[in-house]
Amino acid sequence: MPGTAQKPHQGTAGFSLIGLALMLMVLGVTLSTTLLFLLPDLERNARAKTVAHLRADKNALIGYALAHGHLPAPEQFDTVVPQALDGYQNPIQYAVDERLTARQALCRHDTTRLAVEERHNVALVIWSPGRNGRINQVAAQPDKIPGRVATATRIPNPPYSAQGTPDDSSDDLDDLLAWVTLDELRSRTGCEKAEEPILTIATDGMPIGFEGQRYGTVTFSAWEGGDSTAVQWCVESAALMKDGPWYDHLRFTPPEAVTVRADGQCRTPESFTTSAVPVLHLTGSAPFDAGDGQGGKSYPLRLFLQDQTGRSVNRLFRMTIKPALASGETPVRLTGSSRLSSAPAGIDNNPPSPKPPAPDTP
Repeated sequence: MPGTAQKPHQGTAGFSLIGLALMLMVLGVTLSTTLLFLLPDLERNARAKTVAHLRADKNALIGYALAHGHLPAPEQFDTVVPQALDGYQNPIQYAVDERLTARQALCRHDTTRLAVEERHNVALVIWSPGRNGRINQVAAQPDKIPGRVATATRIPNPPYSAQGTPDDSSDDLDDLLAWVTLDELRSRTGCEKAEEPILTIATDGMPIGFEGQRYGTVTFSAWEGGDSTAVQWCVESAALMKDGPWYDHLRFTPPEAVTVRADGQCRTPESFTTSAVPVLHLTGSAPFDAGDGQGGKSYPLRLFLQDQTGRSVNRLFRMTIKPALASGETPVRLTGSSRLSSAPAGIDNNPPSPKPPAPDTP
């Protein structure tokens, strides 16, 4: 009715601020309690998945070794293993003795540079950085560094605390490891039955050069039996150096596979080229000039090579240039195979052939 005061509305729609705060508090407690129960399960699942990934990768690396006779290089790891990530989605790390990545290296070595704790002769190690995503690096203990191992390295396992004592419960030291020993790989690949290839310098012979003609091609092979493993070369020859009399007439190919040095300068591993090939060629690049005083002269050439295991051999050859051929004369080639078994660099293992015994006199 007009002039009559209206009563205030008796009901309030929605939640009051106090009710909303109570609801959020209950929800937060519920979520916190749920997470407390879920987190251990998530950690256990991620850890179990990591262990399974490490086991699968370890088996894949063993399979690769059985098929190829050597281990994959670090840059091949992701293409060889089925799981490149652990259960925490961190990259799995890989360390390997670099000598074991060379062709057929497993049967050429019986010791390694890797150890895990007190277990020696380890060929490879793989590990997960764990939940924190960090590789355990403690100043009081050896570091775990992935990649090629070139020096004696001991990798800690289990993880260590900052005081240098075992501490499996530390949240900051949670790496998981797996490894394979060289003895295991050698026994499974049948290395005890394998014959080690013979490192040698083999050639069909050194041709005799003639004035006015291009020198023939000489092929030097590094292995007896057709092994194709690359080796590094070094040549000592004053005649083939830049100021030598034969520099413009003879070339080694491929040129990047050999360095020509003065006498006595191929006696250390650092003197060899970094490029490596199993076969080297010496080819005439220009005819020898007639009347330049080289006809009838002979110069030494000592050829060195080393394989990836550190073995070295060398062989002394002699190159001879004769005066121009007379009409109708046939060039002569020194025949026979020049083979050389393994010997330390710097040792002349090209002894003269023994003389035949004198015939019996009646």
